[in-house]
Amino acid sequence: MHASSDRALTEIAGLVREKDEARFFSAQFAEPHQRARLLAAYAFDLALADVQRASAQPLVCEIKLAWWDEALAELRASGQHRGHPVLQGLQSLPQGGFRYARQMILARRHLVALSAGEASYTLSAGAVGHRLGLVCAIVLGLSPTTRPARQLAAWSAVYALSREPNPASEALAVWRGKARQLGFPTHSQCVGGSAHLALVDSDKPFPMGLALRLRLFASVIRPPRA
Repeated sequence: MHASSDRALTEIAGLVREKDEARFFSAQFAEPHQRARLLAAYAFDLALADVQRASAQPLVCEIKLAWWDEALAELRASGQHRGHPVLQGLQSLPQGGFRYARQMILARRHLVALSAGEASYTLSAGAVGHRLGLVCAIVLGLSPTTRPARQLAAWSAVYALSREPNPASEALAVWRGKARQLGFPTHSQCVGGSAHLALVDSDKPFPMGLALRLRLFASVIRPPRA
């Protein structure tokens, strides 16, 4: 069982590093037990996005998202992970995190019926990132109603939209305005889940590679102004 968990974590870490290097390096600032849960949450988000990216047919996406919804409910109720590494990584997710993980699925389902570039699509894409931020806040030991958790969720929404190809500017401004109004999550418990968020305080695309890693370290030392 232990070897199986190690393999799942290795696969999850590789997936996140390949598809979202910023979040991978950001998670390295977290405590080891939190790091594994953060990476699992990020891999879950990437898996849901892949469902939508892999097919332009709403019905196909709906069927696959329904599978994730059922699998998540089964995992929460009985701990069964269906042999999927991402679900196996989510086994240790605190109970409160499952609520927001399921809301990520519901928000992604809503996206399937919308057209990219529309304001409603951008708002819903931000909602997926927002719920992911709340999952991460719970992993980091924060109550979802506290200001640090709300800050983390708001900036996670902005980060999610920074990864969208053509977000509607007015809807992006709404999420960015909410995040800046709350302020950046500087609470010590947030570091492992917030370092990458400092990269989206600018309206310009952020760099990758070595420059990205340097900015991640800098963001921990000196977070951006609200």
